[in-house]
Amino acid sequence: MEPEGDDNIIITCGKHADQLYPSKGKYTRGMLKYAKVIKACFGTGPKEHMWVLIERLDEEFVVGTLANIPVILDSPKYGDRVSIPYKLIEDAQ
Repeated sequence: MEPEGDDNIIITCGKHADQLYPSKGKYTRGMLKYAKVIKACFGTGPKEHMWVLIERLDEEFVVGTLANIPVILDSPKYGDRVSIPYKLIEDAQ
């Protein structure tokens, strides 16, 4: 798995996501009780993995603000509020 071009931030999604994020889709509300951020993949065409600063944990979603400045996508933007279903969470810290 090599970065695209000279950019070490952008990695091709899809075929390597399961290797990069082995806990993808397995997170629960209880598992995130002490987490500060989560990572999720955004986009329907081009995709980008970005961190979300957790504001609260709802029954079905993590609600927070985008903590990355997108490189590929126009939306969402840094600081935008987003809701991520637990099943789409790739990583947490």
